[in-house]
Amino acid sequence: MAKKKRANFGRGCVVFFIGIIVLVLTVWLLIGSSVFNVSEIKVKGNVNVSAEEIISLSGIDYETNIFRMDETTAKENIEKNFFVIVDDIKRTFATGVEIIVHERIPVAQIGTIN
Repeated sequence: MAKKKRANFGRGCVVFFIGIIVLVLTVWLLIGSSVFNVSEIKVKGNVNVSAEEIISLSGIDYETNIFRMDETTAKENIEKNFFVIVDDIKRTFATGVEIIVHERIPVAQIGTIN
């Protein structure tokens, strides 16, 4: 009797581990597929700098997988434009990206004499 219980327990463990492996492989394939490519990019807080310029500077495009997107690099690229400071870059549900910025206000302009 004890041997039958032990055999059922072993079979259950094998089924459990196979299920875990199938689940992990499925998630890995979904994350790597084009299902999670960026489909919408929103820019908030911009006034003088266009949303198109901020998106272009970020390096995020519609071919980018949302899980492989590098927010730090995108932030550094956007801030190469000295008028823009990035507050946050968020992934929104499924395939969206939201870039929240505020712009510096010029206080003075220094002229040069030719």
